[in-house]
Amino acid sequence: MKTMKPPNSADGATPSSGTRLRQKLCGVMLAFEAFVIIFYTLVLFGLRLISSPLVWWVGGGAMLLLLLALAFMRRSQIGLWLGWAVQVVLLLAGVFSGFILFVSLICLAMWIYIMVMAARADRAAAALSHDQQTQH
Repeated sequence: MKTMKPPNSADGATPSSGTRLRQKLCGVMLAFEAFVIIFYTLVLFGLRLISSPLVWWVGGGAMLLLLLALAFMRRSQIGLWLGWAVQVVLLLAGVFSGFILFVSLICLAMWIYIMVMAARADRAAAALSHDQQTQH
């Protein structure tokens, strides 16, 4: 019985499953931001900046939005738009504390960097793939 190997590219790497780098990296960033949301919720609760029942609803709603963004990230562009909504929610949390705003701005800067650089890498990979296909 003959085993089939996936086709290799010119550099020996196997092709991806079709998921673009931007979506993969944004998914990683959102997973990191899940911890940020948990800690924001605990800080807002501990400092009593929001009333006790409300802080858990707000934190849970933000986490639900983040989980929806993660669920749709590899399937469609909706995940990227929901990811932007998560960034807005993190920035809005900065109203309660300067530290939270500082961390939210760092998260936003990382999100923008991923969007720009990964899109550039995706375009370069697509151009390389197109060039390889036209040569064969």
